[in-house]
Amino acid sequence: MELQRALRAAKEAEAAKLTFFKAMDHEFRTPIGIIIGFSDILAAATERGAPEPRQISYLGDIRSAAHHLLMMVEDVRRYLRITSPTDLKRERVFLAKAIEGAAHRVEPVLHGLGAKLHIAVSEQVAVSADLPLLQQALANLIAELARRAARAADVAVEICPSEDLAVAEVRCPSLILPEGAFSGPNQLHGCGDILNRGLEGAGVGLVVAERIIRFHGGELRIRSDAGSGTAIRVALPRDNNPAE
Repeated sequence: MELQRALRAAKEAEAAKLTFFKAMDHEFRTPIGIIIGFSDILAAATERGAPEPRQISYLGDIRSAAHHLLMMVEDVRRYLRITSPTDLKRERVFLAKAIEGAAHRVEPVLHGLGAKLHIAVSEQVAVSADLPLLQQALANLIAELARRAARAADVAVEICPSEDLAVAEVRCPSLILPEGAFSGPNQLHGCGDILNRGLEGAGVGLVVAERIIRFHGGELRIRSDAGSGTAIRVALPRDNNPAE
């Protein structure tokens, strides 16, 4: 029995790694292609003389792509470093504090995309969490929706009422995921469902966020429909113990 459990755990770990590296392979190619392509254009223009103003503007695209690439490298480091729930450094924190920290972390990404973030955190709900990792997971979810949406999209984060869970929802009304990513409208699906259905460009950040939330004893669920857009629901166990 012990051997069977060990083999099953090893297979699950191998499958998780495969999913992660598939996402990483696709997402790394995009910013690398931008950096190489625009650099080649600027190099050719420099050889002919001074680049045109339009071509000089490509430097902003190169910088944005490089920043995106750096964030993904950091996500890879986190993914490889966090291998089990025992790696978490837990403390009692309010979910609102994690959301506010996530907003600060993701601000440069949203600025580059021209996106706006709206936060509604009226309810004070506590969780037992590794605060920096939870903030990063939420930041990844915000960035994932903003990148998939049209430029200058609105993204909202709110704490949702729940009696026994701490629930936050990251939502982008203008983002509709492709048909085939879901079995039906207005349904919630696990991130594994989305990744396994071959949704192109399943982001590294989404994979890392799913691992962080899962190791906290929570889960991510995704829904997308033409009426309300795309939303990612984060559900975590509440910490109802009073602060010391």
